[in-house]
Amino acid sequence: MGWGVKFLILAGIAIWLAVGVMPDDKLHVVFCDVGQGDATLISYKSKQILIDGGPDNSVLRCLAHHMPFYDRKIDVVVLTHDNSDHSTGLVEVNKRYRVGVWEPRLHRGQTVQLGPVRMAVEWPKEEETNQAIIPDNNSGIVVRIKYGLFDVLMTADVNTGNYAADETVEVVKVPHHGSRLAITPAWIEAAKPKLAVISVGKDSFGQPAAEVISEFEAAGARVMRTDEAGDIEVISDGESWRVK
Repeated sequence: MGWGVKFLILAGIAIWLAVGVMPDDKLHVVFCDVGQGDATLISYKSKQILIDGGPDNSVLRCLAHHMPFYDRKIDVVVLTHDNSDHSTGLVEVNKRYRVGVWEPRLHRGQTVQLGPVRMAVEWPKEEETNQAIIPDNNSGIVVRIKYGLFDVLMTADVNTGNYAADETVEVVKVPHHGSRLAITPAWIEAAKPKLAVISVGKDSFGQPAAEVISEFEAAGARVMRTDEAGDIEVISDGESWRVK
C-alpha cells in the first residue's frame, strides 16, 4: 500500500473521529465521577461551564471523555467554595485548558448567559458574599442552569434551609454528597426533582444518608450516585430530557 493511500485512509479516519465528537444542539450536563467531591461539566455546542473540580486530577479524565479532543477551552469556571474536594482539581484544569472566565464569588441575582443556556445564582445573598473565598459550606454558590423548559439545580454543599425551592426542577445535584444535615424533606417536596444526582466516593464518611435517599424516592425522584454509575450525563433539547 502506497503512502498516498495510507494518507487518505488516515485523513478519512481523522475526519470520521472529528465528526463523531462534533457538538450537537442539545444541553449536556455531566456529573463527573471524581470520588468524594464535586465536578460538573455543562456543555452547549462549543461552550462549556465547569462547576468545581473535585478532590484530585480525576476531573481531567472526565473532561477528556466528554469534550471534543480539539477543544482546549472552558468558557466559564465556577468554584462554589474553597473546600479541597471542590477546588483541588481546578489547579490542573487551569494548566491544561484555557479558561475564559473564573467566577470564584457570585451572589444571588447575578446571571451568566451562554447562548440560550442561562445560569442564575440563587445563593448566597450579596450582603453575605465576601471578597475572599472562604471554605464554609453555607457560603457556597448555588446556581440554576436553565435551558428552555429544562432546569438543573447545582447546590454545592449548601444547606437547603438557606434558600427556598421557589420553582420545581427536573434535576438536582444533591447538596453535600447526600448528608443528612444538608437537606430537609420539605425542601425536597417543594423542589419535586425527577432525578437526584449524588456526587460521592466509595469512602464517603457515611454519605449519602439512607434516609435522604428514601426521602427523594418518596417524592418521586430517581436517585443516581457517581460511586455506582460513574459519570452521569443528562441530555436535554430544552423540552424533553434523558440520562445517557
